[in-house]
Amino acid sequence: KKVSRLPRFVFLFLLLFLHPADSFAETEEEQIRVYFFHGTIRCYSCLRMSSLLGEALQQDFSNLLDSGVLQWRPVNIELAESAHYLREFGVSEHDVVLVKYRKGKPVRWVKLNDLWKNVERRKVLFSHVKERVETFRRERD
Repeated sequence: KKVSRLPRFVFLFLLLFLHPADSFAETEEEQIRVYFFHGTIRCYSCLRMSSLLGEALQQDFSNLLDSGVLQWRPVNIELAESAHYLREFGVSEHDVVLVKYRKGKPVRWVKLNDLWKNVERRKVLFSHVKERVETFRRERD
């Protein structure tokens, strides 16, 4: 089973390198980032949630990810450079947050911590992620 998980982790690392953290063109009018806040040491469920979130976004929003309009950002909340997230969004370890940026500034965010109840139910989790991201995109600020 461990061998079957390897491609997921490789996929996540590729996503991170293709979309470096906190870099985007200031000329972009609006962007949505999906943050997954985690600690340095992660349990099975945290690793699974991170992997599944990345896969769900790639499956349903690959065109938005490729264009940079939607960005996937796993963030180690224990690192000093991540402290500003605590102030900005009131997050803690294990939080999943959608944030809308306009001209580089966060204008709206929502926590998606209800996703955790489906961490072992892949199809349900994927469906829920798709619904929440689509709803967030449609909502006005």
